Amino acid sequence: MTLKRVYAHDSIYSQALSAVIQIVEFFKVRTDADPFLDPVANEAQFKLLKGLYADIETSEFKIAVGGGKPLADRKGYIFPATVVDNPPDSATTVEQWQFGLVLPLLRWSGESNAINRANNADTGLGASVWTRDDAQAIRIAIQLEAGNVWINTHAEIAPSPPLGGHKQSGLGVEWGVEGLKAYCNLRAVHTKPS
Repeated sequence: MTLKRVYAHDSIYSQALSAVIQIVEFFKVRTDADPFLDPVANEAQFKLLKGLYADIETSEFKIAVGGGKPLADRKGYIFPATVVDNPPDSATTVEQWQFGLVLPLLRWSGESNAINRANNADTGLGASVWTRDDAQAIRIAIQLEAGNVWINTHAEIAPSPPLGGHKQSGLGVEWGVEGLKAYCNLRAVHTKPS
């Protein structure tokens, strides 16, 4: 349920970009003294990310912070955290799960346009809506095609609500009453009057 992409309204886009850059610049790559960001899990994922970074560079997308060069001075499959500034919706980094520290930040202006763009994906595990307008938050949240939608928070999970996804992000749910029922064996008994 890691953030895959972020949509920021035109009116606050510059502020949002600055805030995200400050957060990313604060990240520290894992060292013995100060662990924070770990290497990518394995070589296959490292190669996938190298391809993603190469696509960003070839497409000449604007990198706000970070970049596609592995940190050669460190052991392991390590890339710096990277923010891509408003790439097109058709960009691989927008359409594909990165499973790495690459975050596209995208502009939006019309609410329905933002919802359609967010829903235009083959996956739908989690989404979050951030706003001071409670009515807008609910209005957007109920239209997002995701198994879990948070308002003014992200990925806070608990065992009582069901946890599952939409589209290619899963089938069925875990946790909650619905998740417990998945571990039950149902029996249907059909009778015919004698």
